[in-house]
Amino acid sequence: MHAFLADIGLAIVVASIIGILAYRAGQPLIVAYLLAGIIIGPEIGPQLVKDPEHIDLISEIGLILLLFIIGLEINPNMILRSGKLLLTTGLGQFAVSVALGLVFFSLATGLALQDNRVLYLAIFGSLSSTAIVVKSLYDKYELDSLHGRVSLGILIFQDVWAIIILALQPSLSAPGFWPVFRSLILTTVLTVAGFLFSKYILRWIFARLDRSPEMVVSTAIGWAVTMSGLAGAMDLSVEMGALIAGLAIANYPYSLHVTARVLPLRDVFLTLFFVSLGMKIPMPEMGSMMYLLLLVIFLFLSRPLIVYPLVRLGGGSSRTGFLSSINLTQFSEFSLVIAAVGLSLEHIDRNMMSALLYGMVLTSILSAYSIKYNHKIYGMFHKWNAKRRMRKEILSEGGTTGAPETEEEVHLPGRSIFILGYHRGAQSMVTSLMDHRPELLEKVTVVDFNPEILRQLQHYPVQGVFGDLSDRSTLEHIGLQRARVIFITIPDLLLKGTSNLRLVTLCRSLAPEAAILATADDSARAQKLREAGADGIVTPDHYIGEMLARTLMRLEKKQEILEEMDAVEEEEHIRDD
Repeated sequence: MHAFLADIGLAIVVASIIGILAYRAGQPLIVAYLLAGIIIGPEIGPQLVKDPEHIDLISEIGLILLLFIIGLEINPNMILRSGKLLLTTGLGQFAVSVALGLVFFSLATGLALQDNRVLYLAIFGSLSSTAIVVKSLYDKYELDSLHGRVSLGILIFQDVWAIIILALQPSLSAPGFWPVFRSLILTTVLTVAGFLFSKYILRWIFARLDRSPEMVVSTAIGWAVTMSGLAGAMDLSVEMGALIAGLAIANYPYSLHVTARVLPLRDVFLTLFFVSLGMKIPMPEMGSMMYLLLLVIFLFLSRPLIVYPLVRLGGGSSRTGFLSSINLTQFSEFSLVIAAVGLSLEHIDRNMMSALLYGMVLTSILSAYSIKYNHKIYGMFHKWNAKRRMRKEILSEGGTTGAPETEEEVHLPGRSIFILGYHRGAQSMVTSLMDHRPELLEKVTVVDFNPEILRQLQHYPVQGVFGDLSDRSTLEHIGLQRARVIFITIPDLLLKGTSNLRLVTLCRSLAPEAAILATADDSARAQKLREAGADGIVTPDHYIGEMLARTLMRLEKKQEILEEMDAVEEEEHIRDD
């Protein structure tokens, strides 16, 4: 077997074994993957993998897929609507953090502000990990929450800053205007070209592939690889190219289906990313411990001191500010890239690089736990804050501190009614609701594979999603776990690759409290659906029979009335004679 395949296989096997143990113990999987890297790595472990570059290559693919999916999940309209909150936190966090970091690290190390090492430390302490935050929030279904969107917005701005820094690094000793201007121009050109190609050519291509979901996915991945290659050819970050590729098709009806299909592939590559990170952890040296201590102290002090006030300044709640601060307490994978370039340019020494690696591993582990229990941590903070305000009121001898601030996040109206498959019954129901209760349609999400149907739904206040209604990740992604009512409207005769019984079982596992109404072709299947957890059964033949019976009874009644009227008229004629 080729050494490349052997190293990849070993990494996956060891990561899987330790991942299973961590999962059974209720521990974050990221911790397991880092530990797997330490075990098989060439630094601390028994050197089972002697060439870490094999794993690095695969892990870079994971980052590309991650940025592509982030782009798919970013709704530009939603970002624009976020307005002041997103701009305040996104633009302010990195700038304020670097400025504060320059002062902190200069005083703590005794180095001059102009020293490159101080600037690098400040940059390392100002960037957070997109991979860790997105994966952790996605696993908790909080990526679309307000604090999740704020965290993601800050991370996107950080990634842009990181790319600019990478462009500037070769000239840090003598910085000039041209490197910055060139980087911004090339990024703008790539973005505009990507959106124009997507609008006028890619949309046309997708329209002719919409009957083949597999081709939609492969074309989307090909598009991401193409944009990443173009970015690399322009001396930009390949990850930035993938992000632009995702953004360019984020508003397509196919984006959620592509996301659901690519996620398992992305998770495999991201597993190797964290394994490769663990493999790079060196034996600890005293020279790097001072840098490590300063970096960790700055990180945990600066996030709440900077992010929390910026969120409050932008109009966010105390909860949003606190949770966003917790979400961002780890070092970025971009920092490793920046550090590697800085080491090759002799801007920093190996001790600083080792400190960053240890810091990233340490904060990755701590962050995995802090994000997992972020709401509990906030609950303790909220209780402490409430007691502090109460003591302040008592000490002020009856003085008031103002109305208590609300701690609840403001959520957009949720869509709690889901229709899986837009068949004739569902179409009739939507049309009827539009005539009598149109406000209910604002709570409805329809999942279907037919793009023509999704185009028809644009005339209604219904959210249409292109996707496989039998795919668990698709249903999780649209928030089915928050459903109150679920309709499964397509008969088994028309379903391909699944059945109403499988769909009911899947929906019941995702939304145990929801009311599920399924479709059955006969009484035997109806009984099985009830046993699987369906609350109501729609039998088309039964309803058609009832409708025909009601129609017949109305016709018979009408006939009886006519006959009675004829009899009355005949009696009147007899009397007249």
